[in-house]
Amino acid sequence: MMKKRLLCLFLFCTLLICACAVGEPDSSGESRSPAPSADTSSDTSPDASEDTSSDPTPPVPDPPPDPPEEKDFFDLNGQGKLPEKAVLPASCTATDTEHLYAFPFALPEEETLHVVSVRLAGDTVHLFYTIWVFEEDTGDYDVLSYYRVCSLETGELLTEKQLPEDAFCGPLSDGGFWYATAEGIALTLCSKDGTETVARQASSNYSGDNAPYLLALSPDGNTLLAAFGAQDPFLLLDLATGVRTLVSTDVRAQSWSLLSAEQDAFLLAGSRGALLELSVSEAVATALPEGDPVSEASGRVFRLPSSGSGLALRGQSPDENGTHLLLASFLYDDEVYAAQDFGCCATTSWDCNTRFYDLRTGNCFASLWVEELSNVFACFSPEGFALLTNGYVCYVYDLSAAYAESTRNDVIEMTYTDAATVDEYFARRVRVMEDTYGIALHVGSAGNDFEIWGYVGQVELDPVEIYRALNLTDSILSRYPAGMLRETYEGLCDALHLYLCADLYGYASDGLSRAGGATMWDGEKIVMAIDIYNGLETTLPHELSHAFDVRIELVSASSEQNWMQLWENLHSFDNAYAYSYEDYYYLDDYTFYGESSESRIWFVDSYARTFPTEDRARIIENLFNPVDDGLPEVLQAPHLQEKARFYSYILRQCFPSCAASEEPLYWETYLGVIDENAVSSFLPEV
Repeated sequence: MMKKRLLCLFLFCTLLICACAVGEPDSSGESRSPAPSADTSSDTSPDASEDTSSDPTPPVPDPPPDPPEEKDFFDLNGQGKLPEKAVLPASCTATDTEHLYAFPFALPEEETLHVVSVRLAGDTVHLFYTIWVFEEDTGDYDVLSYYRVCSLETGELLTEKQLPEDAFCGPLSDGGFWYATAEGIALTLCSKDGTETVARQASSNYSGDNAPYLLALSPDGNTLLAAFGAQDPFLLLDLATGVRTLVSTDVRAQSWSLLSAEQDAFLLAGSRGALLELSVSEAVATALPEGDPVSEASGRVFRLPSSGSGLALRGQSPDENGTHLLLASFLYDDEVYAAQDFGCCATTSWDCNTRFYDLRTGNCFASLWVEELSNVFACFSPEGFALLTNGYVCYVYDLSAAYAESTRNDVIEMTYTDAATVDEYFARRVRVMEDTYGIALHVGSAGNDFEIWGYVGQVELDPVEIYRALNLTDSILSRYPAGMLRETYEGLCDALHLYLCADLYGYASDGLSRAGGATMWDGEKIVMAIDIYNGLETTLPHELSHAFDVRIELVSASSEQNWMQLWENLHSFDNAYAYSYEDYYYLDDYTFYGESSESRIWFVDSYARTFPTEDRARIIENLFNPVDDGLPEVLQAPHLQEKARFYSYILRQCFPSCAASEEPLYWETYLGVIDENAVSSFLPEV
């Protein structure tokens, strides 16, 4: 399949070059062949031009016109593509992550901030957020709403306005914004500097039980939409003329929410997956095929309901047949942001992973992991970039550059010049890595051919993604001392099997619904599966830590020290571990994220409190990813540093390759001296 894909790509590129060489487009956009030049080489005398005794040369017929290009789903929808080169805001500064730039967004400094939405409008960024304020008199929290507009070029604050309680709001196409309250349908339009330009009330009749539960405004600020009870028609209010139009629909939903507001249409999402397009000019509501709508959608893009196979993204064609097309599928049930106008979408999640998909192919063309970007909101710019923020940090990601890099057919630089195909190159590359590290490595069509109870992986056949994953895996494995991976399984089985696959998800009721990696030792073999898109830099060290536990158990059984038992008993409090993955996110006591005092921090996060093996794995994954030439912030607490040194001491006691190293091992770089004195408080008295 890979050979066929690369061959098709080569043929496509060849045909494209030939087509461009035939002729240049004229002003009408059509390609024309060069006009034939007159042949005057035989006779240039005046008499020759008057000789009509012979038959005239027949005229050269015009070439047949090119057949009309058949429009596909995307062309019918008027979907554009990412520009070849993005135009980033001038104030962006590069980070250590490729294609990622810090953006000086003037964000509020509020600990209880919760982002509701972030959008781009012209040369402005619009942030709608809430903060929780504790009232000492009542002992309750008040929720305050704010709307903030900043310059897209400089990030500086242009205006901020506190909104009335339960206000509806959004950006205008000119960079301004609007907000409205349901009581009396009171609407206010503001310029980008916060100046109120229009303030009006539709009618005092719309109050109390008669007030709408949803208000939306078209981007040009001309048409207001109001939704009332489940059986009531929608109200369209022309703000220029005051004309009110009622629009009814046979589609029933308990309530409707706004998916997108366009110049001439509102797209609404109802309960149980109902979708409705409300045309302003025609005053007609049209039902669309059901499916959960994508957050912050642009164009006709919908997300299907989650099922055992994950999520699917599909698009709605505007033709009379109402056909739809599967655009992408993924196994993550978090937020999805789509920009059909630019041909891509993004998925974000709590675990700091953001993925970008090409809607034309359904392929993930970029995967981004940034520790600070948890629960991120995304919006797209037609200039070729995405803005990402969670209200505390803000970044700009160069989509055009990331997409161009993912589609280059020359990314794979053949190390073996005599490799005839990409398949052969990968086969040789895998053999070299297997010989170097003493593992059995499986990629491509074999990358998901593992047997780990409770988990299934998707195959990854994209040669560019396989190439990148091999490079990164090679780099990570090279940080371990020579022979350590072999020592993991020597005396137990033939090899440690490492599978590099795409999405990895669980189906067991008592396990995780998704995972970055999974490791199993069944008494005969050690099997490890890794999702190459889920932060390989941290996931691979994490899963290898689970594999190392197999040897630690073996050594503990034949030595005076039971290292596993010592680890379980090193805490100064009871019930340190839940010994279950169920509802682990409630275990935030004694964690970096749940305690304000460093003296109470014993764990990286709540996941580290599920099992001792996850505790060690969380520590080592952070040791493998130092920050600014030092330990990451999550390992700064004294107890966590002590545990990190103790784990390193255990590895030195159980792995000869570690014990033989007189220099600090990679993960020991910022831990100081690792010897018996450094961990004496954790060792039993002799």
